[in-house]
Amino acid sequence: MLVTEADGIKFDGPNDLTFGPDERLYFTDSGDWNQTDKPHPGRIVVVEPNGVARILEELDHTYPMASSPNPTVRWFGLNPTR
Repeated sequence: MLVTEADGIKFDGPNDLTFGPDERLYFTDSGDWNQTDKPHPGRIVVVEPNGVARILEELDHTYPMASSPNPTVRWFGLNPTR
């Protein structure tokens, strides 16, 4: 399966990923490093088992992601210096 966009928005820089206990794939799309000319936010994306991707959250700039056995917990990092 190849996913290149979520909710009609192409990815800028897919980064870290994790599979959740719900069998969905979660990953970060880092956004654009050149915020002056191309102010694209970072995103947390989920890919359903059927291959459909959707944006869960838009953030400044996302980094690592991890999952927990608890299906309500996801861990991710932000770059506060951006």
